[in-house]
Amino acid sequence: MTTPEDIAKLRFLPHPEAERFDSVTVDIAERWKESELSGDEWRFSYVITFWRHGDPIAQVSGPSVEKALIVAAYEFSRIEVEGAKGYMGDLSAYCCQPGCPNPWEVLKHPITRYERYSGANTGPYKPNDVRAFCDRHRDRGDCALDDADRNYIELDATNPFYDKA
Repeated sequence: MTTPEDIAKLRFLPHPEAERFDSVTVDIAERWKESELSGDEWRFSYVITFWRHGDPIAQVSGPSVEKALIVAAYEFSRIEVEGAKGYMGDLSAYCCQPGCPNPWEVLKHPITRYERYSGANTGPYKPNDVRAFCDRHRDRGDCALDDADRNYIELDATNPFYDKA
């Protein structure tokens, strides 16, 4: 049986093409203002929400879409999340497929590192490096180099230090 101590020994890696946020939405926040002095009216602003794996991470707002986007661009690199483990958040909590909100069910050890743009082999991954996937995203396909079925060893999730072979 896998214990929290076993999981803590693993180094969960992001998907090689993952971004810090996997979705950004713009919504209208409306409210009714009542005032005996200036009168009653609907007021609204635009709220931009940064999402990761289905969880809202941060929000910024502005009086127009344009101004909210300017604020969002300015704040993008400054957003920090209380309790997040580093730039990409807690990678041990979810499937590493960008945007997937599901918890992981399958652990895979990537074998060889490949440079993202040139495809050059940059050496092996460390023995405790893993990527975690939900059952829906378990199959990785055969098109990519780093993120392809042939570049993973599926681990026994009950004992992640042994492969399933």
